[in-house]
This record gives sequence, structure tokens and C-alpha cells, in this order.
Amino acid sequence: MKKLIPILALASLLAACGKESQAKMKSTVSDLKAKTAEGVDQAKDAISRAVADFEQSAEESLSKIDPQIAELRAKAKNAGESAQAEMKEALANLEGQRKELADKMAELKSAAPEKAQELLEKVKSSLASLQKSTQDAVKRFQ
Repeated sequence: MKKLIPILALASLLAACGKESQAKMKSTVSDLKAKTAEGVDQAKDAISRAVADFEQSAEESLSKIDPQIAELRAKAKNAGESAQAEMKEALANLEGQRKELADKMAELKSAAPEKAQELLEKVKSSLASLQKSTQDAVKRFQ
């Protein structure tokens, strides 16, 4: 809709101008359309690159988080009753966050570029939350 308003304005000007002016205006409109399309493509490419870069970074982070969660799970098996109950609760929370993050990452991979930027911010936030929760649990149950 935002693109349509300037085009309609230019069309109104075309009607008021002479034939030479109309030809120039049509050329200008075509140039504007081409530049707008080029700008949209560049923005989509930039978002796609940002998503790809983040996915790589997230996979690296998860390759550190997943073993920590597995280690906590192993410690919980050998812990006393009360500690085991606390650890299981913490693990359930971590595993829930991990699944939520995986779901959001899958959604991000298949998202249209127009929606990807917003989703990227949500996934970054979820990853940061999981990292903090994992660090807190590791410190708590050392």
C-alpha cells in the first residue's frame, strides 16, 4: 500500500503534464519501481544472511549447552532424594526451554524474509534465556 501511494501521485501528475513530460514521468516511475524492487531484494538478502549467521552461532552455543544438560541429568541419577527432585525440576525447565528454542529455530528457518527479522529477535532472546538458565543450574548443582 505504501508503494501504491507514490505511484498514484505520479500518475495524477502524468495526467496534468504534456506528452514530453508524461514520457519523462513514465521513465521516472519505471526507475523508481526498479530501484524499489532492488532495495527490497537487498533487504531480503541481508535478513537471510543474518538468519544464516545466527543459526551457525546458535548451533555452536547449543553444542555447549546440550552436554551441560546431559551432565546435569547424569548427576541427578546419583543425587540424594531431595537434591534429585530439585535437579529433575531444573532439568524439566531446561528441556522445556530447549524444545521451545528448537521449535522457534525451525519456524525461523522456514519463515518468509518479511517475518524473519521479528522471529530472529525472539529466537535470540530464547537462546540467551536458555544459556542463563543452564549456567545457573550448573552452578547450583556443582
